[in-house]
Amino acid sequence: MLSLHDLVLKAAETEKRLPSARLKQMQSNWPEFKSEWLAYAAEKTNVKFDKALAKEIDAYDWLTPKMLLLETKDRKLIWDVANSAAFRSRGPAWSRLAKRYDCDRRKVKNEYVKSLVKLLHICKKEKKKRTLFHWF
Repeated sequence: MLSLHDLVLKAAETEKRLPSARLKQMQSNWPEFKSEWLAYAAEKTNVKFDKALAKEIDAYDWLTPKMLLLETKDRKLIWDVANSAAFRSRGPAWSRLAKRYDCDRRKVKNEYVKSLVKLLHICKKEKKKRTLFHWF
């Protein structure tokens, strides 16, 4: 059973796994090559994310309209926290977020919890309307 915090973090990871909205531009047929033979040394490995699963996309689609019902301030805070914690084992980067919001890291965390409670109330109202609510 996922908590709302975990669901938001999974949605941020899913958003990063979705294909980009930009179109790939056409390139020439000539392969790129380097002028020196020493330039072919091993480079850093470029790690790409796996594609998002259908179940993850469904959860993302379920959460997104509910996020739009929040105030802009709360919505931005929740997405900032979720994006800072995406693919990171240590959780959100509270200190970095505190610098962005120009306040203490504990205040950012408390505001995040308040925003999650507001989102939970929105989800509970949707449950009473008998909509799809199987992510909790």
